[in-house]
Amino acid sequence: MSILKDTLKQDNHQDTYVADSDRKYCMIGKSFIKSDFEYAKQYKVAFDLLFNTSVDNRQISMPMLFLLHHYFELILKYNIQYFMDKSGENALKTNLNNTHNLIALRNAFYQHWNAIKKLYPELLYEKEKVAETKFHKNLNSIIDILSSMDKDSSATRFFKDKQGNVSLGNKIVNLKLLKELTDSVVPYLNNIIEIFKRGVQK
Repeated sequence: MSILKDTLKQDNHQDTYVADSDRKYCMIGKSFIKSDFEYAKQYKVAFDLLFNTSVDNRQISMPMLFLLHHYFELILKYNIQYFMDKSGENALKTNLNNTHNLIALRNAFYQHWNAIKKLYPELLYEKEKVAETKFHKNLNSIIDILSSMDKDSSATRFFKDKQGNVSLGNKIVNLKLLKELTDSVVPYLNNIIEIFKRGVQK
C-alpha cells in the first residue's frame, strides 16, 4: 500500500474527505486546506487534544507550547495580511512572513485593527466594544507569557540554540490558565474578519 498518493480514487473516496475512525487517510494540499486560517485552526485543535489527553504533561509540554505559539503566529499573520491593505498602516507590510516574533505580530495586528476602527467608527456593536477590552488584556497576557519563554518559536523545538546554549531556563507554566486565556480570545481572533465584513455592510 502506498503511503503517499495524489488522489484516493482507487479507494472509491474520489477526492472527498471521509472521517475514518481508524485514521486511514490524512488529506493535505489546497483542495482540502484552503488558507493559513485553516492551518491555524488545526494547530489550536492539536493543542486542545494534547491538553485533554491523560499523558503526563512532562512528556508533551514542548509540543503543546509550540502548537499554541504557532497558532497565534498564524492567526495574527492571517489577520494582518487581510487588514494591511485596508488600514493605511505599514506595520510589517514588507516583512510579515520573515518574523516569528509574537510581540511584533501582536503590535502590528493592533496597529492595523485600531486604524480600521478609526476608519469605520460604527464597526463594532456596543457589547463588542466592552468585550474588546478583555480581549486585549487576555491577548497581551498570552503573548507576553509565550514570548518570555520562546521569542522566535525555536526554544520549544530545539534543546539548544544556534550558539549551543540551552534554549529554555527553568520555568513552571500554568497550562490551565494559559488555555483559559487562549479560549477566551480565540473566538474574536478567528472571527474578526467576519466582524469587519459585517460592520462595513451596516
